[in-house]
Amino acid sequence: MRRSLPQQIATAVLKDYLESGVLNSGDRLPSVRELEQQYRASRSTILAALGILEQQGAIVRRHGLGCFVAEDAPRASSMRPPHFLGYISPSTDSELMLRIYEGVEEAARRYDLHVLVASVCHDYNLERKQVARMIEAGCGAIVLSPTTRTPQQLAEDYLNHEFLDFPIVLVDLAYPQHKRPRVVFDNYHAGYDVTTTLLRAGHTRIAIMRLNPDPEAPFACRHYAVEERFRGYCDALRQAHIPLREEYVWTLQSSAFHSDLDADHLERLLALPHPPTALIALEDIAAMSVTELLLERGVQVPEEITVTGFDNLLPARNFHPAFPTTFPDFRKAGELATWLAYSLMKGETLGAITYMLPVPLCNRRLSLKRRHFSREGVGSADA
Repeated sequence: MRRSLPQQIATAVLKDYLESGVLNSGDRLPSVRELEQQYRASRSTILAALGILEQQGAIVRRHGLGCFVAEDAPRASSMRPPHFLGYISPSTDSELMLRIYEGVEEAARRYDLHVLVASVCHDYNLERKQVARMIEAGCGAIVLSPTTRTPQQLAEDYLNHEFLDFPIVLVDLAYPQHKRPRVVFDNYHAGYDVTTTLLRAGHTRIAIMRLNPDPEAPFACRHYAVEERFRGYCDALRQAHIPLREEYVWTLQSSAFHSDLDADHLERLLALPHPPTALIALEDIAAMSVTELLLERGVQVPEEITVTGFDNLLPARNFHPAFPTTFPDFRKAGELATWLAYSLMKGETLGAITYMLPVPLCNRRLSLKRRHFSREGVGSADA
């Protein structure tokens, strides 16, 4: 198999400077900039190559001084693939990110890899810095769950013009603009299937939450999974010959949807002449939050309004009243992303391959008899 570019350069440095006798134990290697020019490679590639050499015991790094030849440096023929894999997520306290990490860790053990973990606190700029740090630390590849992007960040995304020769596999929140190997979920059919299930249960007035897609909005956020679910929702309505009603689209102004739901918007939904009988929330936490808001206003859930979520989060499993959700296998996504990363570390060429995992429905409870809802009480059956 063809080895990755960092591995090729690591072998070249070993031959050119150590085996050739140009440098001896304790001698300083050329600077990163000099190696960039000599091997015509990017800074990230050179740093990755030096990380490989450090892992193999060929060199040692001294902070602020550079890289030096180690005692008893190994020969090129004894070089092995790097043994460190990076995992970067938007947050380390997210249940979904921990599920992905479980899969990454399990697969990494099979491949004899050690995993370095970093969080970016939902900060795009910190994400880029963490990628650079992982490369400098000697990781042979990175499994990255990207944080959400603003439209401007997506247009200028560093993943499209930096670290292009370093193995990075994207998992979960990956955008089509990222020409990298990626493991994603079929969120289009998740949105479509949830909507179709509600339609079959007799609902015709179905509201949905989404993030603000307007690039000029102060808190615009491109969340590809949410956008795909909305697209599936629209198609399901169209195929059922039900027009999309803008007043049923609950547009949130921030990605912190679970902690900042607009109760006034909910009031406007309930005050409509024909209020919705079902609401598709962004995910389970948002579903629980809006259910609590409805119950506080005397609205019976799911008898008057059925609420659905996504992701089968732990807090939702014992929540009352229970609600339908989805069951994406994030652990499997982590395992698959690690397999792709390991393949890249071995030198395989994968291109911008995409693995799309299904998203089964989890119908904990669904009210089948729909009734009109008004602030005064319950009316006639839903037409």
